[in-house]
Amino acid sequence: MSAVKLKNITGLTLEGGPVTVYDGNTYAGEALFTTLKDKEERHVSYAVDLGTVVTTRHGNQKPPVHRVVVSRGMPIAHFKLQEIKTYTFMNNDDRDKTMVIEHPIRQGWELAPDLKPADKTESFYRFELELPKRDKVELAIKEEMPQSTTYDTVNYTPDLIAFFVQQKYIDEKLQKAFQNILAIKNEIASIDAQITQNDRDREAIFKDQERLRANIKALGKSAEEKELRSRYVKGLGQGEDNLQKLEAGRTDLTTRRQDRQKALDDALNTLNADIKV
Repeated sequence: MSAVKLKNITGLTLEGGPVTVYDGNTYAGEALFTTLKDKEERHVSYAVDLGTVVTTRHGNQKPPVHRVVVSRGMPIAHFKLQEIKTYTFMNNDDRDKTMVIEHPIRQGWELAPDLKPADKTESFYRFELELPKRDKVELAIKEEMPQSTTYDTVNYTPDLIAFFVQQKYIDEKLQKAFQNILAIKNEIASIDAQITQNDRDREAIFKDQERLRANIKALGKSAEEKELRSRYVKGLGQGEDNLQKLEAGRTDLTTRRQDRQKALDDALNTLNADIKV
C-alpha cells in the first residue's frame, strides 16, 4: 500500500474523516482516518502500490538448550523456539521508496535481541527500510519464544544421565550426584520388589491356614482322622513360624526402605545448580 505519514502540529485536535491525496498535481488516492490529536503521528494508506511486489517466506528453528537449572534434583532445560519471517521487496518503479513493514505482535513471542523496530503500536512492530529503484531488498524478522523441558526424577535412567553428559547439561560433579541418586532409586526399587514378594508369601500362608482349619473342623474321631488332624495342626504350626519370619523380614525391609527414601530425599533436596550451556 502507498501511504503518507501525518503529524498533527496544529495544536488542535483534527477530526477524523475522508482524505484525498495528491502527488504534485496528480490525484493519488483516498483514505479515511480517525481523530488525530495534537502531536500525534499516523500512517494513512491511500492506494495500492502496483510498482512494488512483496513476498514472504517462513522458517522455524529449535535452537540448542542455552541454560539448565537443576532444582531439587530435577533438571529443567531452557531453550527458545525461533520463527523467522522473511519479507522480500521488489521495486519495479524508477524512484526510491521507504518501506514501512507492520509485523504483528504475538503473545508469548519476543523479537530477537538484535532487531530494533522503528516504532511499535498496540498490535504491530514497525520496521523501516530503504528500497532503491529497480532493486530488491529483504528483511528477516526473527522472533523467539522461551520454552523449557523438565526431566522428572521418576524417569532417571543411565541412558538419560549419559544424555545429560553428552549435551553438556551437567558437569562431572553433577554426574556423580545423579548417579548416586539413580543407585539409591534402584535400591528402593529392589526393596519394594522384596516387600511385594513378602506380602504374596504371607497371603499364600494365610490361605493355606484357612484350608487347614477348614479340614480340621470337618474331621471326625476315627484313628485315621486323628492322624490327619495331627498333621494339619503341625502344618498350622509351621505356617505360624513362617509367618513370624516373614513379619520380621517385612519389618526389616520397611526400615531399610525408610532409610533409603530419606537418603534419596536428602540427595534430591541438596542437588541444585544453574548451568549455562
